Order: sequence, then C-alpha cells, then structure tokens
Amino acid sequence: MDEVPAGLPGYFLARSLLADRHSEFTCHPDCSRPGCKSALMQVPVTLHEILAVASANNQPVVDVFQRNYALGLTPVSSHPSIFRVTLKIQKPCPWLRNEFCSIYPIRPLACILFPESHVLDGTWRLLAQQWDLSDYACFPSEFAISKERAGAVKALRGMLQKELLVSDSHLFGSSPFLVDLTPLATDLCRPDERAEKPSVRPVVNGEQLSLADLDTAFRECFSRCSPFAELQEKWIELENLEVREGLFALLDGKRALRKLQGRCDGSQYAFRLDGSALKRKRVNLVPPECSFL
Repeated sequence: MDEVPAGLPGYFLARSLLADRHSEFTCHPDCSRPGCKSALMQVPVTLHEILAVASANNQPVVDVFQRNYALGLTPVSSHPSIFRVTLKIQKPCPWLRNEFCSIYPIRPLACILFPESHVLDGTWRLLAQQWDLSDYACFPSEFAISKERAGAVKALRGMLQKELLVSDSHLFGSSPFLVDLTPLATDLCRPDERAEKPSVRPVVNGEQLSLADLDTAFRECFSRCSPFAELQEKWIELENLEVREGLFALLDGKRALRKLQGRCDGSQYAFRLDGSALKRKRVNLVPPECSFL
C-alpha cells in the first residue's frame, strides 16, 4: 500500500503527510521487526485506524477487528493495579508482510511515533536498557530530532490523544476507561511465573503477572458487563456511513472534544468487578490519563 487509499477521509492524508514531515529517522537495515512480532510490545490502536483499514480493504469493520485486533489492557504507570482498556493489534502483527508494513500510510499512530516520541520524552535510554528491547536495532544508535521534527511529533501526539478520546468515548462511554484488577491477582498468579523476569511484569496487589494473563482474565471476567457486553452491537453500527463520518467530524470539533474531555478531568473512576457488575471508585491519576486541549 503505497498511498492513502481513495475514499478515506482527508484526515488520513494529512496525518500521513505529517508523519513524514521533517523526519530523518529510518529503520535500521538489519532490523528484524521485533516490535511487530513480539507480544511484549503492545501497540494500541484507535477506532479511526480500524475504520481506515476496513475502508481500504472494503471489508466489514467487525470482521477486520476480530481477525486483526483485540480488546486488552495497558498499564497506568502511576498506579500498579489500575489498567486502561485499549484496542490492540494482535501479535505477530497481521499487517507485516515480507518484513514490510502493508498498511504503512494508515499505520497506527503508536507505530508512527516509535521511537521518536521516546527520544523527545527522554525515556529512550532507559528503554534501550530493558531486556525485552535489547534486540531493537534502532535503540543502540544515537540520533537527534530537529526542532521542526519535534513540532511534527508533538502534533502527532495530539492527534493520537484526540483519536483515543473519541474512540474510547464511543465504545466505552468515557476516556480513559480504567479497571482495577486487584481482586484478580490471587487467582491469576502462579509461583513459577513470579520468578521469571519480574522487573518487566505488571504488578497487581503485590503480585507480578504477565500482561497476556491480564488480558485473558479481563476479557473472560468483564465481557459480560456493560459497556463491553454491548460492543458487538457497536461494531455492527459502524457499518453505517453516517456514524463513521460523525466519528471523524468529532476530531475537528473543538467544542465537542472539550465536552468529551470534561469526563476525564483528573478526578477519574476505575471500575472493579463486583459479582456480575462493575463497581466504580474514584482515583486520582497524576498526570491525568487524558489531557491535551
């Protein structure tokens, strides 16, 4: 896929051009694409990105989602037992063909921003020392980001936050949607797993678990609860062209975005499974998980 497919909103054309603007970073020629293949590298996606792939391939949204993506969790760094509900690419990435990305112009913003976003954050060197990133060919090399490219990266970050806000709000009713997995720790932890590379495993109630275990437990335990029980209907609803257009229109509506963001003002709620329902509790996240306007 060399160009942004015809018929997609102009938004993706602008996003693709911004992704290349002032960029001097190129993947190392010896890169084995570990980020595309390893389950240790979680790649969050937005509803807009899934819609773009469905449109480009002329396939139903629900089919594209079920074959290539999954509902899962990403850690919240300031709170070891709380996780954000996220749409993710299944691993190994289904769009990696002959070591190249087959949806490159409409690839996820999370892919576009890696690793330059970490360089700007100052977390690049720390990541390079992690055992699960030791075979990433791009990390041992020194590279600088120009002032112009830094501006483009920051603009791409803003686009990602807006897409996440609209995507989460449409699917889950709020953004971010946070879950507290503390009650699941005892059932999930296995002594033989706790000793294996403990420094990179998420911690719940003092116990270290693999993110794959957490994803599986989350889907099994939470799928029968609202809003996740209604997700199948929402995927089907996305076949309606007006619904799709409305989701893209929200990205350009500052007033509408502010209204959505009002639901996540720093005093947020995390949901814990209580029987067959979700019970919410107030949590204070610093910094807030969604703040960009």
